[in-house]
Amino acid sequence: DPWTIGIQDPRASDELVGRLQLDGAGVATSGDYLRHFTADRRHHDIIDPRTGRSPEQLSSSTVMAPTAVEADALSTALLVLSPEAGLALVDAYGEAECLLIPKEGGTGIRSRGMSSRLG
Repeated sequence: DPWTIGIQDPRASDELVGRLQLDGAGVATSGDYLRHFTADRRHHDIIDPRTGRSPEQLSSSTVMAPTAVEADALSTALLVLSPEAGLALVDAYGEAECLLIPKEGGTGIRSRGMSSRLG
């Protein structure tokens, strides 16, 4: 049977932005909400190598991929990229889906196949 994975809302630890049915794949989330150095979460443990600063557009990036290793690498990369570049990377990868939560909150930006998988 598939596992049901809850995706935490990065701004409300007791709420979910969705549930993902996981069967034969890996999932990983990268975000600014668990390991941050300032109260406003502008400085956290993920660094954009181009700027030396924490990414400023997204609060979290959840990726489902064939393996957990792939999902983890992609979720970190997507957090650093712009939402548009992140979606393009996932589309080019072909075997991954993502949910990106912007800093301003909301229901998130989903890759094409994620909408059908997320409940």
